[in-house]
Amino acid sequence: MILQSNHKIERGAFFAPAFALYFSQEAKLSLIKKGSRPAPRVGRKQKTGMNAIAILLLLAFACPLAAQWQRNSRGSTDAKTQRLRIVQGKIVAEDNRPISGATITIENQRRMFHREVRSDRRGQWRATGILAMAGEEFRVTIRAPRCLTRSETIRFVGDREKLHSEMHPDPRLQVVALFAQAAQARRDQRYDEALSQYERILVVDNDNVQARLGIGFCQQQLGQLAPAEESLRQSPPQAEMAAADDAAASDRRLAAILKLAAGYCRRLKTVAFKYFCTETVEEKTWPGRPNTSQNQYQYDYQIIGKKQVLEEQRFLLQENGRRVKGGKSGQKSLFQTSLMFFSPIDLLALENQPLFNYRLLGSERAGNQDGLLLDVRAKYQSTEMPLLEGRVLLNAADGSVMRIEVAPTAIIGVAERRTLAAVEGYPEIEIHNIHWYDTEKNGLRFPSHSEMREIYSAGGLRTLHYVVKYTYSNYRFFQVDMEVMNAKDEEQ
Repeated sequence: MILQSNHKIERGAFFAPAFALYFSQEAKLSLIKKGSRPAPRVGRKQKTGMNAIAILLLLAFACPLAAQWQRNSRGSTDAKTQRLRIVQGKIVAEDNRPISGATITIENQRRMFHREVRSDRRGQWRATGILAMAGEEFRVTIRAPRCLTRSETIRFVGDREKLHSEMHPDPRLQVVALFAQAAQARRDQRYDEALSQYERILVVDNDNVQARLGIGFCQQQLGQLAPAEESLRQSPPQAEMAAADDAAASDRRLAAILKLAAGYCRRLKTVAFKYFCTETVEEKTWPGRPNTSQNQYQYDYQIIGKKQVLEEQRFLLQENGRRVKGGKSGQKSLFQTSLMFFSPIDLLALENQPLFNYRLLGSERAGNQDGLLLDVRAKYQSTEMPLLEGRVLLNAADGSVMRIEVAPTAIIGVAERRTLAAVEGYPEIEIHNIHWYDTEKNGLRFPSHSEMREIYSAGGLRTLHYVVKYTYSNYRFFQVDMEVMNAKDEEQ
């Protein structure tokens, strides 16, 4: 989830003050008032003196202009060089494997410019129509799942700049993998192996209290009572949480629904589909006030999904009730979202379950179906590339996802929105982002509608500041097939 402000760039807003001053002085010298007396005639000596002065003045102007021309030839930020430019690149892992789905942000604070694009299956990306002067610098930030965020500065020399970016794995993911291995070893009562995994975690993260708690538990089981007491003494705040986790793991209802959800995610990973639908977007700022701002967009939306990768294309049909003749279009709303068809895999797939703490909140009736509401929280959250987390409503019969309520901690841009709210006198904000999956096809659930609400709070008073609704209708399915997985793929 990404909160993003769209800014309009005014072309021709930049100029060269030196040239403006020069032309204004020349214009003043050329003015002759009507009715003024003609200039007195001058002698040859006076002319010679005036010519010398004119030559000196010309040299005085020519030297700075020549120096400025020389700087321009090296690519300085001169307004005359301002034009639309392109930046493109390729994103790869350390083994030179292309990374798809990475988010690339191009920014220039002076221009209030912000653009986001995503890398394709070949790791390639491209951003066009960037208004920039020769020598002007833009900041490029690259975020990819399970990788450290990378930032680079590009300086436009020509009309097209290229970047080749190698991403490095986030070391915190090694901690997650070690925790998963330690948990499995504990379940199998292989306490020596689990103890070794917890100790490896401390090598990466020496302050990890949960690892010390695990070490203490394993030492108890191995009869190492004195070291166990010391390990547990270093992590008293985590004792209650660990006990709660153990209770949740032993809850038969929770274990049963997680098993069903893992099976549903296994089917999602094998699905290939293609369909069209109509996407209607309605957004309002300060609804209910005289100064309400509202927009409505309607798109012809094409989605192709295969191997857990989505390809989306939008064609704008209407904007605020007026038909639009245009081709492909990006999202125009303040809040921009992506189709969350594969999101259940991130939250509930068997290989991802060790990344989260699950808590069964209770039962809920959705339409004519029974559901179970789960609270899903990442064990280790990142502010730069946060893991999806929140509340999930699962179908009690088959484990399919009926609704996802995204937690604010999983939305990029909340800190910036909180700063904007503080400027307007609201110290706190609430963001509610919910996705429903009511459209069913071949036993799978597809997104039906989404909603995001931003609420400002001050002195106990809560005010709805912004709301946007996405509705998906007129589904036209061309393909919804399951691919057969072999045992090796299923293990992965």
